[in-house]
Amino acid sequence: MRAWLHSHAESFALTFRHFFSQPIAMSLSIAVIAIGLLFPVAGYLALANIKAMAGGVSTDPQINVFLARNADAAIRADVERRLRAEPRIKRFVFVSKDDALKDLSARIANPDLLAGLAGNPLPDAFLVTTFESSEIAQARVGETIRGWPGIEAVDLDAVWSRRLRILVRTGEKVVLGLGIALGLAMLAIVVNTMRLQVLTRTEEITVSRLFGATSTQIRRPFLYFGALQGLCAGLLAWGAIAAFIAVLEPMVGEVIQAYGRSGQVTGLSIADGLSLIGFSMGVGLLGASLAVRES
Repeated sequence: MRAWLHSHAESFALTFRHFFSQPIAMSLSIAVIAIGLLFPVAGYLALANIKAMAGGVSTDPQINVFLARNADAAIRADVERRLRAEPRIKRFVFVSKDDALKDLSARIANPDLLAGLAGNPLPDAFLVTTFESSEIAQARVGETIRGWPGIEAVDLDAVWSRRLRILVRTGEKVVLGLGIALGLAMLAIVVNTMRLQVLTRTEEITVSRLFGATSTQIRRPFLYFGALQGLCAGLLAWGAIAAFIAVLEPMVGEVIQAYGRSGQVTGLSIADGLSLIGFSMGVGLLGASLAVRES
């Protein structure tokens, strides 16, 4: 056990010595890898913020069921009982007219526009989600609900939900494709960097073999080197994203407030940042392994 720890300690020391022996070259290499990480992460954050700024709109299509303005508690209870008994309905949420008016007041930039209203013109409503999301299925459920007593109007948003889902899924596919492409580019950069390291240390490797060093002992410092390079690149990318969001957030906040909304720019969480670093280190290890597999 002591010999194993001593061997790894020597590999770590050798890795750090070579890592800091060429600071300019290493800094440029780390910066290139970090830039490669920035683009897919920026796309991921852009999608997350678009969803958040849309007010948490669900991509599940809903049916908006509006009760008649003179509907009393008995009618509302009857509609709720019918919704609960309908097997095609997955879930529903009741929104009172008072809550709807409060939400509308919060969304309007100038609340004084509603001050002149004699009363609450909004009806009570149910937000209904069905098991099937197709427009045909939505229309059939909507027709059924329209025939119930106490229903004034039924509004289907299947078309809007479908378009939103298509946009979100397209964005996710673009981000995924960009991430894969840049991940392969990062891998190529790491492999080339490690190949250069192997070439510049050919004599050292030859001498180590003459003194009985195994292939594992020779490869280990290069693997540590790739992991350390990935670690630095991941930390740099995380810091750059955090700095960019800190600069961008006040400007985005002004735009959000101009439209009468509230919210803030979503950045990388601790878990996201650690995942980014882990991915970067994994790419570094894989690139180093590919570069020295014939050593």
